Amino acid sequence: MHCNWSTNFEEALKDDEVNAVIVASPTGVHFEQITKSFEAGKAVFTEKPLGDNLSQIDKCFEMSDKTGLPLFVGFNRRFDKSHQGVAEAVAAGAIGDPHMIKITSRDHPLPPADFIKISGGVYLDCLIHDFDMARFVTGKNPVELFTFASQLRPEYKGIDDVDNVLVTMKYDDGCIVTIDANRYCAYGYDQRVCAFGTKGQIESENRTASSTCLSTIDGLTRPVIHHSFPQRYREGYIREIEAFRDVLNGERGVPVSHEEVQATYKLCILADMSNREKRMINIADEWDKIQ
Repeated sequence: MHCNWSTNFEEALKDDEVNAVIVASPTGVHFEQITKSFEAGKAVFTEKPLGDNLSQIDKCFEMSDKTGLPLFVGFNRRFDKSHQGVAEAVAAGAIGDPHMIKITSRDHPLPPADFIKISGGVYLDCLIHDFDMARFVTGKNPVELFTFASQLRPEYKGIDDVDNVLVTMKYDDGCIVTIDANRYCAYGYDQRVCAFGTKGQIESENRTASSTCLSTIDGLTRPVIHHSFPQRYREGYIREIEAFRDVLNGERGVPVSHEEVQATYKLCILADMSNREKRMINIADEWDKIQ
């Protein structure tokens, strides 16, 4: 199928046959491309983060409201059937009252140092998805947060970022959420969500290319887990784009609200603050101070 193309963003926006833009470019140009798309009368699907600060994020949603054009923020893990199943089970009361939610998010392959320098940092680049998943499963924001983090990869020496992170969040009902994240996982792209409650537990496990398992006197041998995010979340990306299509056709609203995008950004900032200042963060004390 023939498709017009251009390497010039502004030129592409002038095409009257284009009614929507997918922003999947480097982090540093998201805000500019989102706002220019709205100015050109195009609906927007965008990867996170929307901008460098809260004011830019708010500006994007203000332009969406002003133009009447949807702003669809790409938190693709919400469209993964396994993670979605965890959230639905918790909401339905299948595990009773949630006591502990564990989110594991370990990257593979190792991102190069040149990317790390422009990534926006591990919180806005990686953990923003995990904070969104915490919101997706619990339906609310935490009241307390504490972060332990370290830089262990020699490849990142001299870069103001961390690659090994543990975040603990407490909620007003006593539920505790932990997020353990790492920039490199030797055995593949490790993505799990586990919710434990008064009636039981539900977990979205890692996926493999096949479900075969060899059992011998030496033990069990299973296929390795998926290599990286394009393989692990292939289905989720497809379902996400289908959802964007439905939004454009007026068949549904955008799945992630302005408030939720604000919240994930703020939690990223507070997680970084907690590690740098070596202290527990009382969310209420800091929430409205974030710019």
